[in-house]
Amino acid sequence: HALADGVTQFLDLGAGIPTEGNVHDVAFAADPQARVVYVDRDPTAVLHATDLLAGVPSAATVHGDLLDPEALHADPQVRALLDFDKPICVLMIAVLHFVPDGPDLQAALAHYRGVAAPGSYLAVTHATNSARPEELDRVTDLYNRTGTPLVVRNRALGVLYLTANHADAFDTDHLQFATAVAALAAVVLDNLRY
Repeated sequence: HALADGVTQFLDLGAGIPTEGNVHDVAFAADPQARVVYVDRDPTAVLHATDLLAGVPSAATVHGDLLDPEALHADPQVRALLDFDKPICVLMIAVLHFVPDGPDLQAALAHYRGVAAPGSYLAVTHATNSARPEELDRVTDLYNRTGTPLVVRNRALGVLYLTANHADAFDTDHLQFATAVAALAAVVLDNLRY
């Protein structure tokens, strides 16, 4: 969707360990001039992604935390690849449900909205409790026992987080797209079998 609108810069927050069909694979297939920065706080994920991207000058992996957006924004690799004066697609795919509520999260989301140029995209997926709450309670309990707490939010709260103190970088159509992605995540969750 973003590529079709001419957005060729991607910031993938909480990218995780690379798999098939990574953001750079899709972006480069559509536009070889696209630029991609992956961010993760897990050193193992960063190591694997860095190895995968060896010799790919238009993509990089940065060890960082989405809750420290100022450091990410100032990172030399990020600055070398991404121009925040032009539209960018910020990806938060399957990551926000591992971030607790609070002022750090609110400040980080406000920062990403604030530095994104008009016409930027925000794509979010998030675990919600609206589809099958009993089964999600079991999954949440499992995550909580592993030391990686799962913070389940309902869809309305997720949209509120994304639009609070909106800085107009992500226009209404793009917020609707992000909301559709969140709804799709809820549908996918509803179809999972545990």
